Amino acid sequence: MRRVFAIALIIIIIVSAVSLSGAAASPNVCFIAINETLLDLSVTPYFYGSAYVPYTVFTGLGIYYSYFHDSNTISLYRGDQQLYFDLNTGQAYDADDNYYTTSTLSQNGQTFVSVQFVCSFFGLNWSYINGIGYGDILRITDGGGYLSDNDFLYAAAPLMRTRYEAYMDALDQAVPPSTEPDVSSTPEPTPPPDPGIDDDNEATDHSGVTVYLSFEGLPSEAMLDTLERYGAAASFYLSPDDIAASPDTVRRIAGSGHTIGIYCSASCDYDYLMGSELLFDAAQIQTVMVTSSGSSFSACESFASNSGLYFSAYDADATARGGAVSSSRVINAAASASQSVHIRLDCSEGTENILSSVLNYLTLNSYTLSPERES
Repeated sequence: MRRVFAIALIIIIIVSAVSLSGAAASPNVCFIAINETLLDLSVTPYFYGSAYVPYTVFTGLGIYYSYFHDSNTISLYRGDQQLYFDLNTGQAYDADDNYYTTSTLSQNGQTFVSVQFVCSFFGLNWSYINGIGYGDILRITDGGGYLSDNDFLYAAAPLMRTRYEAYMDALDQAVPPSTEPDVSSTPEPTPPPDPGIDDDNEATDHSGVTVYLSFEGLPSEAMLDTLERYGAAASFYLSPDDIAASPDTVRRIAGSGHTIGIYCSASCDYDYLMGSELLFDAAQIQTVMVTSSGSSFSACESFASNSGLYFSAYDADATARGGAVSSSRVINAAASASQSVHIRLDCSEGTENILSSVLNYLTLNSYTLSPERES
């Protein structure tokens, strides 16, 4: 039992300002939980034949959203998985134009999606946990390694009680909202703003901000395909071993309009000279662009300065070096930039999984994407 209550102390509280739906007519309420995070009662499911949840709750599982004002369409996306809900027609479809039999509900200005459908599409799990006096829990998880539903219920019980009692006190003083969902074909959602949506529900124009994406290592074909699909040019820093391992990939990088530099280890001069020779043999191009990381960073920077080379630093480290690869780190860095930002990623499987989401955000919000140029 001590372990259960100790785990309860680390539950993260995520608070969102959206309206509670469907609970005012009854003291029975239902929380939403994402993995081991219990959401505030201002974010609740809606039950209309089956369970529906606000489409914004999935960000805690690495599934991001956008609202396209012109087409009145919501997008949920993770990596190369993209799901669209056309609020004008009620249709749902994916990036390959496969259509699905599901629809959204609109209640109190908030748009809800079927939890069963979204979980099935993105490979998530969900369960309904009967409570012990302070509400039930609709729980969504992205895999194993978490508390069982029963243990989670008892760990979250003190927090549930506090929120339940506060909610019931507020409910006694409030006018009960309508509990009938609007299932018309033209609902107008008012999604809360995210880094890419302003208060008018439109993508924010960041056309004056330049984002320089640079990558360490040899990219996969899938990464290059994704960059090509979005028309995005970037910079790649390759070690001599990278270049020697796949000259065909090097030629594709160069032929796609990306720039190439040399990634140096502790032996900066050797790596640059060897990498430059291999690069010229592979793609008939020369470069004066170099970079490094970790303990070799300062030495490589000094070598570049003394040799008249361009040294590439970065404003935001979104590589696995800084922790788990996360699209939120890229998005936050871009959203906080006023003129330009240089973001470094690595050519890992994690980057491959988030690249489509990152580029979707950057293009949607009109950032200028540019490769580094030697200067």
